[in-house]
Amino acid sequence: MQDQRTPGPLSHYLELGFRIHWEEFPQVSAVALLVYLPLAYVALWLHPPLQSVLRPGGDALVLIPRMLLAQGVLRVIQLFVFILLILRLDNQRRGGGDVWDLAEAFSRLGRVARVDLAYAFGLQAVAVLVLWAGLGLGAALFGEGGLTMPLAFALTAFAVIAPAIRFYFCAYAALLHGDGFRASFRRSSAATAGAERLVAMLVVTYLLVWFAIWQVVFGVFGGSLLGQFVLHAGIMLTSVSYFYAAYSLYLDLTPPLPGEREEKPRPLPPPPGADG
Repeated sequence: MQDQRTPGPLSHYLELGFRIHWEEFPQVSAVALLVYLPLAYVALWLHPPLQSVLRPGGDALVLIPRMLLAQGVLRVIQLFVFILLILRLDNQRRGGGDVWDLAEAFSRLGRVARVDLAYAFGLQAVAVLVLWAGLGLGAALFGEGGLTMPLAFALTAFAVIAPAIRFYFCAYAALLHGDGFRASFRRSSAATAGAERLVAMLVVTYLLVWFAIWQVVFGVFGGSLLGQFVLHAGIMLTSVSYFYAAYSLYLDLTPPLPGEREEKPRPLPPPPGADG
């Protein structure tokens, strides 16, 4: 029988993620940005402007593969930073020190990337197909009226939100448990069962933060390449606490798979001032 986990409130994970990052803010932030930004700049340079992809009569057959390649490169770079940060925190939790293990992060990147890219691009593919079908259905029912687009977006959200939450922890499972492709999705599904609202609230909270960053950066720099660079720097910087918050939630939610021995949980590193 699966062990029943009782997660804390959302505020607990938000505060814990922020405090762990703040405790080593200069070092952790510098490592995350120095690893991410140089390669991200190359990926952003490869990414075509969205307007050119959507423009009627444009060279979409060339631009869409280029766009997907750039998105894939960005995702893999983000994954490597994620792996590096979470491996170090997990090692601290187990009492193994605070080493930045680049070699171990590289060794796990392939397995985690296979799972995460399938998750990310699979959701995108479902979203595009449902949006296309919704637009067709809306046009058939309402013509070119104002209800077509809201209907398509509503159907897309309905189709995507459930699997996005259910398999949210698949990358954590592949990274921390060494799960293969199917097992990582099974473990994620078991972890999020009954905690869908909490997972969704965590994601939405950081989406609002990133939206606010985008509004500020776009207002200052517009859609220039420099603006994209600054935007990604801000998103990566705030993603550190997001990774930590999701990691702590994952530890509280994840039951062992059938036939596995449950690991005795160990506490995360205490936040600053916790000693009294």
